Amino acid sequence: MTDDFHTTLSLAPGDWLIDVKSPGRRGRFTGRLAIEASRVLVQLEYSSHKLEYRPLTDLKPIAPTLPLQQDSPENRDEVHTTKPDPRALHIPVLVKDNALVLRDETRLPAFREGTKAELRIAARALDDPSLIPNFLKKEGMLFLQARSELGAEVNPDGVLAELNNALVKRSPISPPYFYVPFYLEEDLQITLTTGKRGKLASCKCRIPSLGLTVRSVNEAYTRISEAFEPERRSHTGNVFSKVYHILPQPRLLAALRKEIESRSLRPENSVPPSGENS
Repeated sequence: MTDDFHTTLSLAPGDWLIDVKSPGRRGRFTGRLAIEASRVLVQLEYSSHKLEYRPLTDLKPIAPTLPLQQDSPENRDEVHTTKPDPRALHIPVLVKDNALVLRDETRLPAFREGTKAELRIAARALDDPSLIPNFLKKEGMLFLQARSELGAEVNPDGVLAELNNALVKRSPISPPYFYVPFYLEEDLQITLTTGKRGKLASCKCRIPSLGLTVRSVNEAYTRISEAFEPERRSHTGNVFSKVYHILPQPRLLAALRKEIESRSLRPENSVPPSGENS
């Protein structure tokens, strides 16, 4: 699909969706889309880590909830709700006479004034190759400050007894999810490139429950998964859809990245890109 011309309306990886034909099934959007027989399919990850494509028309966004703390009596019943994005559409289009039309060469539907979208095309599709650098600009921005608390989501099944106390329960999503806290030892930067998703730079992270200090958020997630999810075949994952910024309100890193990308490539916000991408 990388060579296709298409517009992408807002749907962030990590957004929770429910299958209207099977209301008990809730999954998280992985960021992957597909088209089959003119239907848009959305890839979801379920609590068992199973991946499955479902028709977009069968899905409805839901708001995940997450308690601020697990053990504090005054906060035990308090939850924070993240409002999901509206349902997103993936619209295949074609360039005809230097204008965008639907793939069947009919006109695009009308959109609300001020709607923001993103056009993804192969670089070689530009008539003037000298313009390519204009769409590949890079900049670094502050993503999270040092001492920020993060939480890596884990499956509690099979966790060793001595590690149970390190788990923080996330509810009332059914089945409940759990995360393991860790902390940034220095400011975390994100590197932004025009037309691409932002990538995290390296950043020292401290994992108190494991007594470890690691070099990046990616490594922190991997080490936590290795210790708390020993039965998993792979201990890597997309940290933007697996890791939360806990305070003041728990939010997936995907949501924070989306905010930063919306105001990206402004000189007043720039810092030099550096470090290892996550």
